[in-house]
Amino acid sequence: MKKLKVAVLTGAEEFNAVLEKYLRLLFPERISVIYTARLGDPTTLFQNKDIDNSDMWIIEAFSDFCNPEGFRTAKKYAGKSKILLLFTGFTGKIPEEGKFWLQIPSSKNVFKKIREVMEGEIPEIQDFQKLEEKWQRLSDKSYTHHHHR
Repeated sequence: MKKLKVAVLTGAEEFNAVLEKYLRLLFPERISVIYTARLGDPTTLFQNKDIDNSDMWIIEAFSDFCNPEGFRTAKKYAGKSKILLLFTGFTGKIPEEGKFWLQIPSSKNVFKKIREVMEGEIPEIQDFQKLEEKWQRLSDKSYTHHHHR
């Protein structure tokens, strides 16, 4: 079984560190390398040139609870990489869990969800578009890279 290169992209260094530790502890046989980057700080995405070739991305959907920056980034990897999109700190109109997303906190087992994504299909652009249709906040175009803190 091929070991995966995993990229973690969230809004906080602390959250990245917790996810990285969790992944290393629970999936040592499945992961070769873990890259981390922070939403709102594009320079962190490009500190390692190999991050773009990650086999799997774990991405927080929103930065600052209102900017769908993470969702837009995940959408760029549709059809290319496995993706687990995390909706943190709130519940919305979308289901708690889907093919490539999970709301946190969750009643679902996070370990099982990560394993499902590792073993599952790569989400396609149509999957992201369907999610946008169900939840308009994901396609909010009012945020650009100029408005980050």
